Amino acid sequence: MKSILLMPVKNEEWIIGSTLEYMHDLFDHIIISDQESTDNTIETTKKFSNITYLKNTRKLHSNIVRWELLENSRRLFGNNNLIACIDADELIPKKLYLNQMKNILKEPPGTVFYSSWVQLWRSINQYRNDNSVWNPKKNIKEFMFIDNGSMNYERTETINDHTTRIPNLGVENKKKLNFPLLHLQFVNWERSQLKQVWYMCNEKVAGNNSEDINSKYINSQNENNIKLSRTKKKWLSDYLVDEEILKLDRFSEWYVKEIDELFSKHGVEEFLELNIWHLEKINDLRQTY
Repeated sequence: MKSILLMPVKNEEWIIGSTLEYMHDLFDHIIISDQESTDNTIETTKKFSNITYLKNTRKLHSNIVRWELLENSRRLFGNNNLIACIDADELIPKKLYLNQMKNILKEPPGTVFYSSWVQLWRSINQYRNDNSVWNPKKNIKEFMFIDNGSMNYERTETINDHTTRIPNLGVENKKKLNFPLLHLQFVNWERSQLKQVWYMCNEKVAGNNSEDINSKYINSQNENNIKLSRTKKKWLSDYLVDEEILKLDRFSEWYVKEIDELFSKHGVEEFLELNIWHLEKINDLRQTY
C-alpha cells in the first residue's frame, strides 16, 4: 500500500512551499494538478522529488479536477492505496498523524477518514472557536480514504468545487481521526477576502443567483461575535512559516487582475448585487468603469 497526496493548485506560491516542506515526507507520492498558475507555485515545489504534475487548463475552478486526480492516481499506482486530498493551504499535524498511522492502515479498503476542520484565523497562532459554522466541534472535513478501486465521485460538475473532496460513492466505512485538519486560508486575511470575491464573481458569471451567492459566502466574510482560541502547540510542532510572508499583498494581485477582467467583459452592473464592495481594491476597480 502506498500513501498518496492529491492536490489541485492555482497560484499557491504564498503557502505551498511551507506546507509541502512540512508534509511531503508523509507520502510516498504527491500528484499536483496545476490550473495554469502565473506565479512560482510549480517552481517552489520542484525541490521535492516525489511529485507528478498534471495540467488543468479549465478557466473556472471546478470539481472535475478531483476526478482527474483520482483517475491518475489509479493509473500510476493502482488501487488499495491510502489517499489524502489536501489543498495547498492545509496541514495535517505531522506527529499526531504518524502516531495514528498504524490504526489508520488497519482499516479496510473503502474506509473514509475525517477530522475537525480548524480555521486558523488572521494568524497561525489562533483559530476560530465560536458559535459560527467554523466551530471545529461541528465543522468536519472528510479528506482521506483507503481506495478500494470502485469508490467514485458523483459526477456532477460544480463551479468552485464546494463539494466533497473525496469519493462519496462506494464508501464502506467512516472513521474519525484524533487530530484536526488545519486550514490556513484565513491567515492571510486580505488574500482570503479577495479569494471569496473571485469565487462570487465567477459564480455570478456562471448564472447563479446573487442572493444565493451572498448567502453561500457570508460565513467567510462575517466576523460578528468572533471568538478565537490559541492554537495548540501539538498541532503545529516543527512547522515553520514567516508570518510576514502571509501578509504580503503580491500574493493576492492575481485575484484583482482576474476580477478586473470579469468586470471588463461582463460590465460592473452584472455584479452590483454581490456583497463584494466592502473591499477597497474592489471598489477601486469599480471606479475605473
